Amino acid sequence: MNVIKDKRSGVPAQFKMLSIGLVLLFFLLEPLNWQGQDVARAETSPRLPTPFDMSGLVTATTLPAASPNPDKVYFPNYGQFVANPLLRFWRVNGKYQSFGGPMARVGRDSEGHTVQYFEKMALAYYPELAGTTWEIRPYDIGRKYLETLTGAVQQDFPYAPVAPVSNTSTRHYFPQTGHTLSAGFFTLYNRSGGLFIWGYPLSEEYSKTLSDGKVYTVQLFERGRMAWRADIGPVIDPHFGTNMANLLGANTAVELNEGQAPDYSTWDWEHWVDINLSRQNETFYEGDIPVRTNLVTTGKPGNATPTGTYHIIRRVYNEHMVGGSIGAGDYYDLYDVLYTQYFTGQGHALHYAWWRSVFGVTGSHGCVNQDYDSSLFAWNWLTIGSRVSIHY
Repeated sequence: MNVIKDKRSGVPAQFKMLSIGLVLLFFLLEPLNWQGQDVARAETSPRLPTPFDMSGLVTATTLPAASPNPDKVYFPNYGQFVANPLLRFWRVNGKYQSFGGPMARVGRDSEGHTVQYFEKMALAYYPELAGTTWEIRPYDIGRKYLETLTGAVQQDFPYAPVAPVSNTSTRHYFPQTGHTLSAGFFTLYNRSGGLFIWGYPLSEEYSKTLSDGKVYTVQLFERGRMAWRADIGPVIDPHFGTNMANLLGANTAVELNEGQAPDYSTWDWEHWVDINLSRQNETFYEGDIPVRTNLVTTGKPGNATPTGTYHIIRRVYNEHMVGGSIGAGDYYDLYDVLYTQYFTGQGHALHYAWWRSVFGVTGSHGCVNQDYDSSLFAWNWLTIGSRVSIHY
């Protein structure tokens, strides 16, 4: 996009004693601005940094180091390592939001399954299911909990099966276990992985005092427990995995990281964006894992967004863009263009387009137009050197 440069008149007094060579460099870089004119470059040329502000320049030394894409990482706040394939499953299926952090070392159950406990759930590798969707999934800690109860308790409310009821948009009866899921827990179940993550319900809703000493409405599932209180709504029980690790004797001893693996960070994996011109959408990735997809507006015919692989070369938090010819239909003069990230030397960029209310169709002068939420996410997700892949 096209950018207005700041006015500058005369040489500042503090620079009068600079060497002739530096003065010549100043003239070479700013020939049009020396007399104070406003200079509007075409859309295909982004603003260059001033001679004494090199922060906008990108060189080989300023590009971030290649992401290591580790197979194993250390969580210093928890004192535990997590390695693939459990690490990849954790990253793909919700990370802390779904599972919390690791609370125990990797172990094996009596059937030879690799198991690691997290704050909310536990994850397990099932070698007998290798090559299937179920090869890695949450461990059945809900069933393990049920097995610790006496037979009499299991046959009483809330664990005893109930009579079937008709299904509605907010309620579902599971004949596999004879239990009903409804209201807020039904919504949370469907939004956080459904049957694949939770398995079947093993109880009806009931009241229970949890680790924080407060009374919740809870419901037990094969692989976890949900909790509800009026002031917070339905949540994944934040301590059920920890409690089960202690109950079942998992090794919760803290480990030291003596260089065996990098500390966990999302930047351990490459942050990049894939832009599909045919679909008019963009997908942000952490390594090979998609984390967000949203609609965009890219270049219209005659101003097509270029295809290829690029990298972010310059970022401007709040840009002023001008282009086209005054009086012509293609003229624009736009202030407050937030979160602008240039990826070509001709001015193509990702940025917030506050003047648009509809995305998913072409219409820009070559840039990738985003709504506010998407542009803010892109600004926080990408950085100088981040890869931008564009294709049909």
